[in-house]
Amino acid sequence: MRRVVMMIIDGLRADSVRPEWMPALAAYAARSHVFGAHRGVFPSATRVSSATIATGCYPERHGLAGNAVAWWTNGGFDAVSVGSADFVERWRAQAGHTLQVPTLADRLGEDMLIVSNSSPGAAHMQDPNRLARFFHRSGSWRPGGAPVPAEEALNVAYDSTGDAVTTARFCEALLHAAPAACSLLWICEPDHTQHTIVLGSPDHRALLAGSDRMVAQVIDAVERARAAGDDVLLLIGSDHGHETTDEVIDVSAALVAGGFKAALDSREMVVASSGMGGLIYADYAGATDGLEAAGAAKLGTWLRAQPWCHDAWTGNALAQVRLRAADGLIGAFALARRDDVNEFGVRGYAHVIKDQFSPNDASGNGQHGGFGPYEGAPLLLANGAGLAPGTSTQATALVDIAPTIAAHLQLPHANYDGVSLL
Repeated sequence: MRRVVMMIIDGLRADSVRPEWMPALAAYAARSHVFGAHRGVFPSATRVSSATIATGCYPERHGLAGNAVAWWTNGGFDAVSVGSADFVERWRAQAGHTLQVPTLADRLGEDMLIVSNSSPGAAHMQDPNRLARFFHRSGSWRPGGAPVPAEEALNVAYDSTGDAVTTARFCEALLHAAPAACSLLWICEPDHTQHTIVLGSPDHRALLAGSDRMVAQVIDAVERARAAGDDVLLLIGSDHGHETTDEVIDVSAALVAGGFKAALDSREMVVASSGMGGLIYADYAGATDGLEAAGAAKLGTWLRAQPWCHDAWTGNALAQVRLRAADGLIGAFALARRDDVNEFGVRGYAHVIKDQFSPNDASGNGQHGGFGPYEGAPLLLANGAGLAPGTSTQATALVDIAPTIAAHLQLPHANYDGVSLL
């Protein structure tokens, strides 16, 4: 049987795969095909990355623009976290749809198994229409959406201990449950804890070692499935990396001071943060296209002039970062960064947006969501399907994962933004 097994290690930057930090993964990478110029999406955040992996399309097409978005309700915009367990249904009620292109789960249905310990919003982006076999601590369902029996539910903690149980459940299913054409495991570490510790520190290295042990379990299960006769393509990757928080910037207050926003709590313009990058939504009700474009251009010019801003894209220029001006989204920006090393030799710093949904952001800890070369460089390696060991320098991206899976499974051609890497 042709099968794909995919493991996503949330928040793992590619250069963390070192023999002294992650020996099992480093050894496996040495005998696999590593995509050495692999890139994420902007903003480099888990939930939008999950939607991109699931669909093979960029945010401008699948429709989820960031870890947080904004909706127009009752005469103004409200920032909304994508992370909550009820986000998908709230989005459907708000917009009349969720992701605007099919996911792998939509294409495979019960032939896809998803076992995830990521945030609920990220997990649900893999199967917003509840067509796969899905297991997550926020709820588990059978194809069609019926909940699984209580004894089959995935009741785990959102941390490394939960990852361990999730991984064990996944490996058991690979070997003993009804086989699935595509099986996805998504663990939350190191991302979950990296937000509260120093990158490269002893605590961080212990965290990476724990995730590495789970990689070894998945590799073992895949090798046993291959020994039983299955043609398994194993993909191991991540959604984004992390860099070190330099300073927390109150962008909303800056917009007020710059004359773009009436007050901190006003709703005609809001910032939706993804950490080191964010989105700006604004009310141009009644404005002509020319006035809206002029307002967006003025905002972009102002943003790029701020010392805390690395770059900004407004109006039609959003297409440069594969976003689309729609539903009030008029701009996106990445915060300033510097290519320095921290006390443990981990390179990359950037500012972070002050965010109501991430009150624990602090200088010195990990974060992501911007345009940095490290937090925007996730891991991707492939083993099987005739791929030769080695590291390629071809440019690849998260959008290439779904078409690669489809190619191995010999699914009908679909309209992806990415291409198969086989």
